[in-house]
Amino acid sequence: MNKPIINYDQVLALSNQNIELGKKLLEAFLYELEPVVNTFQPNPTDEDMEAISKLTHKIKPSLQLLELESLNQKMNVYKMKYREGTVASRAELPGLYKEITALYHIVVEEIRTYIGNMQG
Repeated sequence: MNKPIINYDQVLALSNQNIELGKKLLEAFLYELEPVVNTFQPNPTDEDMEAISKLTHKIKPSLQLLELESLNQKMNVYKMKYREGTVASRAELPGLYKEITALYHIVVEEIRTYIGNMQG
């Protein structure tokens, strides 16, 4: 089994070991994340790349709280390249976008599976 992307021990710690509350925390995160993730396009436009930057800004506290370091790090690189605006940095954005969107999809599926397996 692969190592989870999210630190679920952290989720349980935040919920004071209350499984139902932990589920609700994860469900709230999915509620914010899923509608946007479902709009990601395989060939991003400038608007798509702006949308992913806005999403990450909006959920950054949750990314940190759930210790989603891999996603947080990729998004920091993405935002830096996006803000630089040079031709070279802009050329890297579509590849980073694809990596990030793939990671977002994995996170959504992982959380759904984890919620489904939670006992409580």
